Amino acid sequence: QLKQIFAKFGEVQSVDIKRDTTTMNNLGYGFVYFMNRDDASRAKDTLNRTVSRTGPFASGGHTKNTNLFVGDLPESFDLQKFTDLFAPYGRLLETTFVP
Repeated sequence: QLKQIFAKFGEVQSVDIKRDTTTMNNLGYGFVYFMNRDDASRAKDTLNRTVSRTGPFASGGHTKNTNLFVGDLPESFDLQKFTDLFAPYGRLLETTFVP
């Protein structure tokens, strides 16, 4: 399913979904490798900061944890802006914000 989502940006070489080595549960993150760097950049630019509770970028469900790493935020972001960004999706139990 991830390959289909990202293929609209260019040829996908592979998709690597990270799993717990014991339980094989999805850890909630993975990597998509494109054949062409420009295609990868276009996918990142288009999908960056896309958050969906039911779509392909959801965290939770059968995952081992519900941690979410968010990078490449603008320098103007602070903890309050970060918290406000995710407020519509539920309560944040713990936040580590590194400016």
